[in-house]
Amino acid sequence: ILANIMVKDVKGHGVVLTGSGSYYNLNCIAGNIIALDNDSYGISYYYVKRGHMFNIFAKGNTEGGVQAKYGEEININNIRSYDNGQGLAIGATDNPITGVNISNCHLNSNSSNGLVIFSQATDCQVSNVVAKSNEKYGIRNEADGVKMTNCTCNNNGSSGNYDGIVLLDASNNKVINCTCNNNTRYGIHSYNTADYNQIKNCEAVGNTTAPMEIDGRHDVADITVKSEILDLSGAATDVEVFHAVTKCQLIGCAIVYTEASSADAGVQIRVGRYQEGVALDNDYFDSSTSETSKDKGYVKHFKTSDLTNSVISAGDTVTVGTAGGKTGAGEVMLILKIA
Repeated sequence: ILANIMVKDVKGHGVVLTGSGSYYNLNCIAGNIIALDNDSYGISYYYVKRGHMFNIFAKGNTEGGVQAKYGEEININNIRSYDNGQGLAIGATDNPITGVNISNCHLNSNSSNGLVIFSQATDCQVSNVVAKSNEKYGIRNEADGVKMTNCTCNNNGSSGNYDGIVLLDASNNKVINCTCNNNTRYGIHSYNTADYNQIKNCEAVGNTTAPMEIDGRHDVADITVKSEILDLSGAATDVEVFHAVTKCQLIGCAIVYTEASSADAGVQIRVGRYQEGVALDNDYFDSSTSETSKDKGYVKHFKTSDLTNSVISAGDTVTVGTAGGKTGAGEVMLILKIA
């Protein structure tokens, strides 16, 4: 048991709890630890079985804040890891780690990833993790079978084109109720040979390239895509909001009135599509006339059967737009529900 410790300026890991090879260090507990400005990781578990890390503050550590490299049955919670290399690293490329439960961690402003889970890791659970403003990915997952719930991964990728959450060559993962906004590439990215992943009830808004990119043929996505504000009294416009690499479905949408609409005639609001080499069909999925005399905050919902078409084919780019030209006031935002 290690508790109530501050370790600083060590030429290596600040704290290491380790066994050796097949000999595990059992029942390790590390809590209430401050690790600052060490040359490797602030705190690291090697060959630990039934370990617990909690209430760790790690800042300015060169390689990373916190690491669980090899082991079994490890709980990690209430970690604050800022301005390190990696925020939190799970596993390695050469030895396995299994049964890791990560919860209630803040992994922000690190020079690499907020959280990285390497491919040898199995049976990992991640919940209520905040990974913001990291220079690369918010969460980089290379492992199969990870469940991520209620995570927030915003404003990542300042050093290049990076995603809020990336599933890199990783399959059978679940990403549920996560928020991934304003990252420099995609909000959520199922990448390369990744497949059979489920992405449910997530928000991805304001990401530079697109809300989401899905490479897995059998991935299932359930995502809410919010458009920019459309001015009904301005010029006609159609803007891209989603690109499908694999077949999916528009299961519904909502029009939110972000400005009260005047009593004069409504104008067309539309959801369209185009493919490479094919002209824009600006109302392929839906077309309706804007409502008159509606207050700010009014929402009009459309279910699947209300849409003209609902299947989004691989290669489709989905657009939202308006014919514009309304005499009086009115602004709207479209929310698309895609599965």
